[in-house]
Amino acid sequence: RAIAILICDALSARSTPAFELPMPRSPELRLLVESSRSTPQTPATLASTAGISLRTVERRFSAETGMPLGRWLRHARMIDSLLSLAAGSTVASAARQAGYSTPSAFVAAFSHIFGTTPGQFFDVSDPRPGPRSVPHSFHASS
Repeated sequence: RAIAILICDALSARSTPAFELPMPRSPELRLLVESSRSTPQTPATLASTAGISLRTVERRFSAETGMPLGRWLRHARMIDSLLSLAAGSTVASAARQAGYSTPSAFVAAFSHIFGTTPGQFFDVSDPRPGPRSVPHSFHASS
């Protein structure tokens, strides 16, 4: 019982659950982040492409989603990489697609967000409780 309480406390302490990605409300910011999903881009590049100052984009984005734009972009790439790994991609390939220069940097970021390495995440023989397969849908929350 104590362990269950500890786990619940740890999970509730997260500002954004690992599989949730709040979407901005405004059409301009939605279009901005949807275009970033296909090609990793920095917040500055996205703002420049949209013709909006970086400060304005970051302020509006944070107000609409509760997350800084840079963190949202990293989180979105991790969710996309999870789907890629589930489809059979290698860690190196998923790392490149997510914009990481090395697989080890990707694994560190993945572990930070999901609490385990990609290999452990998908290891069905691991007796520990936890996610071992990708949930059926990864829809960004509105």
